[in-house]
Order: sequence, then C-alpha cells, then structure tokens
Amino acid sequence: MADNEYRAICECGCGGEIVWTPPKRDPNRKRPRFISGHNCRVMKTKRPDPPPPNPFGKCLCGCNQPVPRAKQTSRGNVAGEFIRYLQGHHSSWETRRNPVSPDDPKGPNPSGRCLCGCGAQTSIADRTDPIKQTVFGCYMRFVRGHDKWKNRTAEVVNRTGICACGCGEKTPIAKRSSRGNIKGLPMLYVDQKHAQRSTHRVDEATGCWLLPYIQKDGYTRIRRNNVLYLGHVWYWMERFGPVPKGMELDHKCRNRACVNPEHLEAVSHMENMRRTTEEGAIPHWKGTLDYTVDEKSGCWNFAVLQPNGYGLIWKDGSLVTAHLLAYQRAHGNVPEGLELDHLCSNPGCCNPDHLEAVTHTENVRRAAARREKRAAHAA
Repeated sequence: MADNEYRAICECGCGGEIVWTPPKRDPNRKRPRFISGHNCRVMKTKRPDPPPPNPFGKCLCGCNQPVPRAKQTSRGNVAGEFIRYLQGHHSSWETRRNPVSPDDPKGPNPSGRCLCGCGAQTSIADRTDPIKQTVFGCYMRFVRGHDKWKNRTAEVVNRTGICACGCGEKTPIAKRSSRGNIKGLPMLYVDQKHAQRSTHRVDEATGCWLLPYIQKDGYTRIRRNNVLYLGHVWYWMERFGPVPKGMELDHKCRNRACVNPEHLEAVSHMENMRRTTEEGAIPHWKGTLDYTVDEKSGCWNFAVLQPNGYGLIWKDGSLVTAHLLAYQRAHGNVPEGLELDHLCSNPGCCNPDHLEAVTHTENVRRAAARREKRAAHAA
C-alpha cells in the first residue's frame, strides 16, 4: 500500500471499501465518503427510487416482443432494467406497422391531388412531419416545389407550354419533378434565368400590370439581385429611378397589386394617407355594413369591392375585411389557427351564415376542389 493511500468503508451502508490516492497536483483534496455512485443510496429514505422505465419486459411499441436489459443508462433506459423499445421500435413504429390508407379522410390530402391546383398526383409520405403537415402512409399535400407557387395564375398552373416569364418561348418537357416542374409536362420556364424576368400580365379593363403572386396584404414581392423588393417599387425604380427621399408611392388605380409605373405617383406619407382615407375608395365603419342582398343566392354583397374581389373597411384606424367584421359581430372572434371560408364561393359576400372557420389546409383543399368543379363544368 502506498504511503498516501486512503482506505475507508463506504458510508452508504453497502460494506464496500474505498481505496483512494490523492492527486499529486492537489494533495489536500477532500477525502471521499462514498464509492462512486453510492451516495444516492443514503437518500433512499428521503427520495425513493423511481419506478423502472419498463417493468413488464415487453416492447412498449405494442408488438409485445421481449426486450433485453440495458447495459448503461441512456435514452430513457436505466442500467440493469428492461429497455423501453427494441431497436427501431420507437413510439411511431406502430403507425409505420399499420399505416392508414392514402385516401383516409383523416389524412392531410385525401384526394391525392396537389393542393396548388395543378391537378398532379402527389406521392405518399414516408414520414410524419408536423411542420410539412405530412402523415406517414397518406398522400402529401403538394408535389415537390408546388407549395412555393400555389397562388400563381391559371396560365402558369395549367401548363400552356409557354415560358411564364413572358418571353413567349416554348418550354421543354420536364425530365423530373423539381422546382415546381412536373415530370412529363411542360416546364414553367425555358431555364432558371427566365424566372428572374418580368412575369406581369396586363389587365385590359383597367390597364394594371399584375404579377402572378399576390401576398395577403394585397402587395406583391419580387426578388432581384438577391434583394426582395415590393413589386411596384421595383417597376418604378426601373422606369424612373429610386423613389425620392421622404416620399412613398401611391397607387392611383387603387389596386395594391398593380406594378404599372404609370399608375404610381410619388407623394408624401401624409398625402398618401389623406388620399387613402378621404377619397372614398374604402368606406369607413359607421356602425353598419353597406351591402345589397342577392335574393337568389342569399349573399350579402358588400358595396365597395377591391380588385381581388373582397370588401375592405376602415375601423379604428385599421383596414378590416368586410366578411371578417360581419363574422365577428355575429359569432365572435375567429378561433386561433383558423381562417374564414366562403361557402358560397363569393369573396365579396359578408353574410355570416355563408362563412365557416376552417384550417388553412382545409380552406386550400376546398378552393382546389371548387376550381376542379368549375373546370369540369366549363369542359
């Protein structure tokens, strides 16, 4: 035995002997009272041991196969006790073993058609992902890449075979499904560089230039040189240069989605607000909604509709959609995580009985079904 070796009996009561030699760098270190890991046994009377993670010795996934004992404590298992799952039999293994059918109504996309409206068949998900809203064994919501352009125009969705940038060139047939393209159908663009070009279309009735993707705030966004711009700001800069300092652009056509430079005017912020609030393009809340009743459909058609078909109204200094205000007055606030769907397919209707609070996924599914129905009737 070394001269500085320390021997003692473990104080936990196990009867084991402690053999300890102080390190040379710290010879005055405090001597241990327990064998490594034995100090917790002293607390048995105050803190009882937790129950074993798997007292039955059967895999907890539901297969009822016997499981071995753990060699070390890790991943919810305790050394010496039965492990919780066999290898690969994690908590979702039962779902993988008995997957639901792809067209199960409980799935995110029972129809199996891409929810962007292109009508392509989607693949079956190989995993459950709450972020992507996929369920193992069920149809996925979108063809790969189509969730990025679900709001584009029918010309792009219907695959006319003409480049969507507006150059007029014919696009080749896609060899694989990626970046919004569908294998076997004409590509969206001649090449990826064409996606950076102008994609606006002209509304012959109003002269507005409209981009194929409109955000919820009514404006458009366009990426140029790795910088995201407001669509109308970019088109103004291309025609007239940068917006003067202290000025902002006003839509004289009262269409936020319009990017025609001739429909824009650089004015001060105060003048822009004055025009918006005083020109009467958007009515103010005066205690009642101004609408007309369609006796045939029962719709309450709002008096002033915006280019996107919805009605807006100023209330307490904020813009509110007319149908949302009507729903709140009749049924209270929309539950968190839900949005309103027009059962009558009329965005200008503000009849609360024609509105239903649904999830975004269900709202998109219904819109796609209505488009398919209209296309079938037109054919």
